Amino acid sequence: RGGLEAGLANWQGHVPHRFTQDLNFSLTFNDHQRGFFGHALMGVGIYGLTGTFFDLEVGYRLTDVFSRGNYGLDLELSGGVAPSFGYWGGGVEGIDAYRVKAAIAPYSKSGKFGRDAKFYIKPWVQFSWAGSNETKIRRSLGSGAIDDFQTTVGVDAGFTF
Repeated sequence: RGGLEAGLANWQGHVPHRFTQDLNFSLTFNDHQRGFFGHALMGVGIYGLTGTFFDLEVGYRLTDVFSRGNYGLDLELSGGVAPSFGYWGGGVEGIDAYRVKAAIAPYSKSGKFGRDAKFYIKPWVQFSWAGSNETKIRRSLGSGAIDDFQTTVGVDAGFTF
């Protein structure tokens, strides 16, 4: 993996290049009938940054918040937390971030895209707050790599076959 983690591992002198390796295990739950969904991910850093990190999220899908003709929108609201244990450095244990997320999931009633279709697209916005690890990470890394608050926007798209 590259990105922030690999840059930090290189900067700290743990690796000679911008590269880390993690082993991830995940479990996903999606109850289409009742609208509940969630996931749990556990990662173990085995090269570069070592330690354990988690990503936990639960949410609820409000169906048919808008419907007109052959098209409609579902709204997904979720919350999550990301704890870690020793991943960012020795003695850095606790919560990395708390977050809330809202996503709009458009669909066609004909089943060509969106809900129950092979193709979907889902724009989203997420708000994240730094957790208890914020000052520990800054102290361990000697930098301000962690923001107190972040707003992130994105689009998920997928095709199943």
